[in-house]
Amino acid sequence: MDFLPNHVQGEILARKEPLGRILIRNEIMRKIELIKLLKIDAFPAREHWFHSNDQKPYYGRVALIHCQGLPAIELFEVVFPDD
Repeated sequence: MDFLPNHVQGEILARKEPLGRILIRNEIMRKIELIKLLKIDAFPAREHWFHSNDQKPYYGRVALIHCQGLPAIELFEVVFPDD
């Protein structure tokens, strides 16, 4: 967070919109370095984490977002399946 202006930090911490949207709107120069793609099969803790008991796999990624050329944000993102 130290790499980001205070107002951008505040928007991120407010958790009202997606991180990428905040960075784009504030014209923060960014590059996303993909670390790993994930397939998350159903298991009891997943039901608790995502408040869902469906059996479809979820997919996600682990990435590092570089801002202004410096590694700034470690990202773990999960995409929920379409119904």
